[in-house]
Amino acid sequence: ATFKWLSANCTGRDGAPMPGVLAWDTVKVQGYKVGLFGLTARIEADGGRCGDPDAAARVAIDSLSKLGADLIVAITHQSLEADLALLGREGQLELVLGGNDRRAATVQAGARHVVTADANAESAQFVTLWGKKGEWRQATRVLDVRPNLVADPAVQRIVDAWRDSVTTRLGPDAVVGIVADSFDARNATLRRAEAPFGDLAADAMRAGTGADAAILNTGAMRLDGWLLPGPLRRYTLESLFLFADETRVVVVPLTGGRLRELLEHGVSDGLMGTGGFLQVSGLRYTVDRGRPSGTRVVGQLTSTDSRLIATSDRLRVAMPTYLACDGGDGDRVPEAAASCAAAASAPRAA
Repeated sequence: ATFKWLSANCTGRDGAPMPGVLAWDTVKVQGYKVGLFGLTARIEADGGRCGDPDAAARVAIDSLSKLGADLIVAITHQSLEADLALLGREGQLELVLGGNDRRAATVQAGARHVVTADANAESAQFVTLWGKKGEWRQATRVLDVRPNLVADPAVQRIVDAWRDSVTTRLGPDAVVGIVADSFDARNATLRRAEAPFGDLAADAMRAGTGADAAILNTGAMRLDGWLLPGPLRRYTLESLFLFADETRVVVVPLTGGRLRELLEHGVSDGLMGTGGFLQVSGLRYTVDRGRPSGTRVVGQLTSTDSRLIATSDRLRVAMPTYLACDGGDGDRVPEAAASCAAAASAPRAA
């Protein structure tokens, strides 16, 4: 990437700034100094961590104000609720461009806005501002990005080059199976409840590894659309599991009690409805969404043949390396240490 990266709250694991990443920057637009800062939801992974976004936002806004910014804009990857809370707290912040909810939304707070667009470039948000510092006015508009738009020639050359690189890496596309009935692989379906396509993917992980059970974070599945009846092609499978290394599958020894903890985490307040929600295979569990976070898995875990999974039972559980080895979605799986040592050669989900 040759453009600038912004994140005010992300650092390397040792707390040092990430190379090439700025907390904030300024640009001149029609004579005005516009201050921009990036913000990311809390996360920890092997490569670094993103800490308290609220504290980082305060520092960034103070710094941009001291630099004489006429207008301050946040570019975020956190929930819409967090974006609205940020706008409510920070009176010097004029606009939030959100990027995490994956659906177009325009929320007004007084004269200011939080805007998000649809995932997969299905729409874009266009915000117009006029006035002066302290007296900005705003108008927003969602622009549909339709498939029949004529491609810009300069952009098309870049797209073609990337398509060629995919062919070089993966080889030619080919039919690998037949879809007999429609599968709903949209994020909105997979990230809130058990879904047929989630069952299929988790069942395949369990069958392919010979594990007793499988858990799959729904953020690993990125088609965000329908699989329609007809030939299933290789490239479609690859587009389902875009993160090739993070979706390698390892088998981890877990007790029934630890498995229950991971399931509980997947339906907690921070993950319910997000890519951290788990699709499963080889087990059944019941969720009461009306209960407080941390107490939503109710009753006993059972296997799919109705055997009780006791707290002390030991199982072999297949899961992506993102969960097992990278601490993805806040999961901690120390039992996976031996399996993760060989993760680079583990089979890929696709």
